[in-house]
Amino acid sequence: KSSIGDIDLHIFNEDVLSMDFAKTIGEKDGFHIVLGNPPYIGEKGNKSLFQAIRLKEFGEKYYERNMDYFYFFIYKAYEILIQKGIIGYITTNYFVTADGAKKLRGFLKSNLSFKEIINCNTLNLFDDAKGQHNMIFLLEKSQTKEPVRLINFSIDTINVKDLYEILLQEKQDLGIEIVKVHKDKLYDNKGQISIQYFGDDGKILEKIEKKGNYLLEDLCYINQGIVVGQID
Repeated sequence: KSSIGDIDLHIFNEDVLSMDFAKTIGEKDGFHIVLGNPPYIGEKGNKSLFQAIRLKEFGEKYYERNMDYFYFFIYKAYEILIQKGIIGYITTNYFVTADGAKKLRGFLKSNLSFKEIINCNTLNLFDDAKGQHNMIFLLEKSQTKEPVRLINFSIDTINVKDLYEILLQEKQDLGIEIVKVHKDKLYDNKGQISIQYFGDDGKILEKIEKKGNYLLEDLCYINQGIVVGQID
């Protein structure tokens, strides 16, 4: 236990996915806010980690094939939040379209509402990390019709001052798209979360879809393809 000014900090070194919050920290009613940067770990090469959590009721309930480990942290946050509580996470952005996140997206659509999505794309947030495609998002434990504020970056670098001004709605610059999206438009007809194609691009795609007689999935089966270096 430590403190900052008048605020007492209670710091625990625990496994969040398995800890008993009521017993460990005395919290029985739920939290108002859950913030985090959960670990990005794929099932490939980490089967023992996934098998261990699947032995528990929580893990078996939310597991889906080819998922990422951080999905469990979204589910856990939902379970420990009060109604209208907020999740604020930074993760990769692959789950919005990944085949191994269909169950997660369905759960999000049915149980939570995005309030804000910051799609960083290739914007370099962490100096030491490789292959960054990060996304920062706020989710509310409720079902609302309020539009989602979506920020899309198409630049690789930005200074901290400009970044703060953009996020606080004090500045908009080239290479950055800021739009309001209704929840009905956020999820497409396949249940994927559309975070890239708005504005003129979105209108073109909608026009193509209306003019076309078939979708590609109507004519053939689409799968991941060959995965090299796969070791079971």
